[in-house]
Amino acid sequence: MKKLDILIFRSYIKPLLATFSISIFILLMQFLWKYMEDMVGKGLDWSVIAELLIYSTAGLVPLALPLSILMSSLMTFGNMGQNYELLALKAAGISLKRAMMPLIFFSALMSLGAFFFANNVLPYTQLKSLSLLYDVTHKKPELNIKTGIFNNDLEGYTLKVKYRDKETGIMHNLMLYDHTNDTGNNGVTLADSARMLLTNDKKYMLFILYSGESYQELTGTKKNAFGYPLQRDTFQMKQILIPMVGFELNRTNEELFAKNFQMLNVQQLDYAIDSLYSESKRRNEKLSTDLQIRNYFTTKLKDSTFLTRFDKKPDYFKNLSNDSLPILINTDSLLVDKPSHIRELAFSDALERANSVQLELKHNRDYDIEQVRYIRRHEIEWHKKYVLAFATFLFFFIGAPLGAIIRKGGMGMPVVVSALFFVAYYIVALTGEKLVRESILPAFEGMWLASFILLPLGIYFTYIASYDSSIMESETYLKFFDKIDKLFNKMKFGVTSETQEHIL
Repeated sequence: MKKLDILIFRSYIKPLLATFSISIFILLMQFLWKYMEDMVGKGLDWSVIAELLIYSTAGLVPLALPLSILMSSLMTFGNMGQNYELLALKAAGISLKRAMMPLIFFSALMSLGAFFFANNVLPYTQLKSLSLLYDVTHKKPELNIKTGIFNNDLEGYTLKVKYRDKETGIMHNLMLYDHTNDTGNNGVTLADSARMLLTNDKKYMLFILYSGESYQELTGTKKNAFGYPLQRDTFQMKQILIPMVGFELNRTNEELFAKNFQMLNVQQLDYAIDSLYSESKRRNEKLSTDLQIRNYFTTKLKDSTFLTRFDKKPDYFKNLSNDSLPILINTDSLLVDKPSHIRELAFSDALERANSVQLELKHNRDYDIEQVRYIRRHEIEWHKKYVLAFATFLFFFIGAPLGAIIRKGGMGMPVVVSALFFVAYYIVALTGEKLVRESILPAFEGMWLASFILLPLGIYFTYIASYDSSIMESETYLKFFDKIDKLFNKMKFGVTSETQEHIL
């Protein structure tokens, strides 16, 4: 039996590695297509691109792993069914469940590994990839000087070139405005021709100007009737060194992203969720107490014996001393004996307080909505780590028996069936996640919705595959429709189709 287990395992591991590699490659190409515009033309080193691709590949594993397990299990048992290997095993007294046993243990180990990856490795790679992607997208593109238009890419300078030789790279009729002092365009340099070179450390741009003039307003001197004095210099060759500010890749401090919910493991998410719930509860309790004290009762009690008239103190007075307790007033008879202008003033003050409370409650409601959404994102990320591990195990129990039922191997039917199941699973999973974000469903129900739907299918496929079901054979459905036709004739004529043929 050990040789049989090794044979089945080898038949499974090869398509698993192949489909996993193909899935990662396709998803990585989609990632590159999405961020191609943000990376092209920025002069990124290959080391930076390779680092970004490696960290981004780790983030694609939660999508690629379940899909590759589904496809490889379908291909493995489909090949065994097509080559009558499953039939030979059953003839030898080995059931399908026994044939699946080594792969069941392997899938359980894969599930544990998937959880460890999602809980420990994925937060680290997400932190690295998102921080690096942020730096790449905010990096300025390489200096691309187009002829006939002004270019402001160099900080503090404006450049215009009339013509540029594509073969030699020499620029003709160059105009360079200097406004590094933030006092306007009070300095300009004109040159008949120029060359542009980048220093080895890529921190400075060197302009070598030929046959030109430079004009500079002396803004630091006394202004005359025509403005500031003008200084004019003529040169045969002049060099200008301009810092390449913003063109280098500045690495952002990763601590700025470390508290994001995508960068946390299960223990950190538990702590963050509890902290957010406690903060929200404390804030609402404080708001309730403040509103009661500041708006409902505003006059301080002078004689503490006044409270003896009441049988029971309100709950929000329990933690207050008698010296700071507000007076309880009968508001119905409060303004009866007051002049009209006092009553108008009291009504105006009450209306102003009511509007203030309304605005404060509206602001608090908006804050609570955003806080709840933020908590839901943490809960979603918490459940994702367990959903990935369970999906890894679940898709094997769908693919293996379904492959034994279909009895088709290769890359044809298994790929089509796998794509249909995975797309359906992914759509339901995204729908459940959206319902959780909108607080329509609790986090547990929404995040496990797709797994709960596919779990009965996995159990059903395993059951019917164990008993040699023929649900994928066309004769099964032809017999079914033939039975319906016989039943219809019996109900209509009172006789079966065979009896009608005999009578005729």
